[in-house]
Formats: sequence, structure tokens, C-alpha cells
Amino acid sequence: MSNQDVVKFGDTFYIKHESSKYLIAVEQGRYNWPKLSQEKKLAKLELVGGNGKVQSNSRIKIRTTESAIGNNNVLRAFADSHDCYYWQDGYDQDKQSWQITKADGDASPIRYGDRVRITNISYTNQSLAADTKYDGYITTVENAGDSWILAPAPAVDDSGSFKGLDDTGRHDPDEVSDGEDDDDDVPSWF
Repeated sequence: MSNQDVVKFGDTFYIKHESSKYLIAVEQGRYNWPKLSQEKKLAKLELVGGNGKVQSNSRIKIRTTESAIGNNNVLRAFADSHDCYYWQDGYDQDKQSWQITKADGDASPIRYGDRVRITNISYTNQSLAADTKYDGYITTVENAGDSWILAPAPAVDDSGSFKGLDDTGRHDPDEVSDGEDDDDDVPSWF
């Protein structure tokens, strides 16, 4: 979808697995487990770890904006769990860092709607994937071919009001995200 906006560090976004399952709010317990579901109770995420445009092969961090989990909000892959979960930023930089690449191998900037692969920095060739052992969770799998799609989340203007999205996924100052219209929060192509 090359006509979409370029993804930038600091953007808030939603993410969908190639299976059409969305990353949704965490399941809280000992750890904060991100979940996958076909329900559109989307978790708003933030791309951190750099500045400017996100290029294919950029090193990124994925932070959830869910306030209920406090500072344990950066996605990580750790040896103490089969599944990925959110933890404090800086605990282990490589295990909390990911390389994002276009699934088609193109080296240009990543745009919303592009299919991407997300590979953990610490674990060689371990890419983010839907867990086939524990349905509804995410894990890393060696040489996984899973692809993901990012969509822009509604922006917040200077007054703190959410601004919605038009049907193409571009921020539209005339669309106010009031939670009543599906197209205010998620582009129609997502």
C-alpha cells in the first residue's frame, strides 16, 4: 500500500498479524502478555528507539500505551518465557529491541499497510510470530515467515483531543475520534 504515510519513530499505531488477528489489550498476571484476537479491541502501541522515518532494517522498540501496566510497557523476548511480554525499558536492550523489515525485501521506508517482519535483536533469526502452542499469544520463532501490518492510530492534537482517521488511514482534522464510528479509529483497509 505504497500510497500510505511513512511510519516514523514516535508514531502510535495498531498492528495486525497476517492471520487477521489484532494485537489487543494485555492479559495481566505475573507478566503483561500481549494477546492476539479477531476482536477489534486494539492495543495502541508506540514505535520508539530512534528518530525520523522508519526504514526497512531499522532497529525499533515497541511500547504499549496501556496505562494499567505502568512502566512494564516495552515488548521483549526473554528466555524465561515461551511467549513475549512487556517489561521495563532498558532491562535488556537487545531482548527489547527488534529489527523491522519489509516482507518483500524492499529497502525503502516502511509505510502503513506494508507487510513487515519483526525480528528480535538478541535471538538470531527469531521473528515475532503468532504462537501455535498457546493460541492467542505471540512468541518468536526461528526463521518465521509471519508478516505483520501496521496501521496509524488516531493522533492527539495540541488540546489533547483525539483526531480520527479518514478511510485511507490518514489523519483527518475533521474526523473526531469519539468511539462511535468505526472509521474514526481504524482505516478501512486494516
